[in-house]
Amino acid sequence: MGGALAQPVGPSVVAGQAQVSSSGATTFVNQSTSKAIINWQDFSVASGATVQFNQPNSAAITLNRVTGANISTIDGAIRANGQVWLLNPNGLLFGNGAVINVGGLLATTSDIANQDFLDGRYNFSGGRNAITNNGAISAANGGSVILSAPKVTNRGLIQANAGHVVLGGTDTFTVDFNGDRLLSYAVGSNSAGGQVVNSGKIQASGGQVLLTARAAAGVQDAVINNSGMIEATSAREVNGEIILDAGDAVWSIPAAWTRRARARAKPAARSRCWASRSRSPMVRRSMSPAMPAAAPP
Repeated sequence: MGGALAQPVGPSVVAGQAQVSSSGATTFVNQSTSKAIINWQDFSVASGATVQFNQPNSAAITLNRVTGANISTIDGAIRANGQVWLLNPNGLLFGNGAVINVGGLLATTSDIANQDFLDGRYNFSGGRNAITNNGAISAANGGSVILSAPKVTNRGLIQANAGHVVLGGTDTFTVDFNGDRLLSYAVGSNSAGGQVVNSGKIQASGGQVLLTARAAAGVQDAVINNSGMIEATSAREVNGEIILDAGDAVWSIPAAWTRRARARAKPAARSRCWASRSRSPMVRRSMSPAMPAAAPP
């Protein structure tokens, strides 16, 4: 595997209409259709460099697929008014200096068929390797941040106020955007297993947070390890998942991350959630004293 380059190189627009240009340390992607697919030989952003996506509106999606052999190392900035999807089977690393400000972000090591993407069938498979965030990822108000790979680690900041944050430890998954701030994420039934580690901070004030993974066959250790902080208003267990819910919106995500999950509630005045690392994941949550605590299953 070769070293990551300073800026994305080798773009090829395979669907939709988009133009790629550069000026100094900035790469511009000007998109005129609601969806576009760009295959890149390498997609990395060095410190001091920027990739700027100019899209028709906040619902527009640019799918960026890496076809080369390098991991995507993001140490600079990515900006967009719409959704940016980064697909790299070699893995993705958002470094300490990474600053991502986008309408929405989906980063994964899985792939999707071009026609499925264009038709709105967001079925991903074939994921391998890992995604690590050490930087700062921010979605626009009501937007979403999805990091999905067999191993997902967050040591930095992820923010999606009034939106959704998903850390999904899996090689296969489906995601749906149903409008009106409703998002559905499901781990595939044939998932080979995965792991999610959060030691950073996740903030989704007025929105919702999901940490989900499926244990691999024969694996006894916890698939979710959380020693970081998750800001939310409430939490509940649904079908074995811990869903951290910071708003009144409905978010239906049926796939279970572990049958060993347990929820505990502790009244407090501040709206913050956090969890401690343990072999059997335990989620403690702080919420308004008037809100009843959920009984453990």
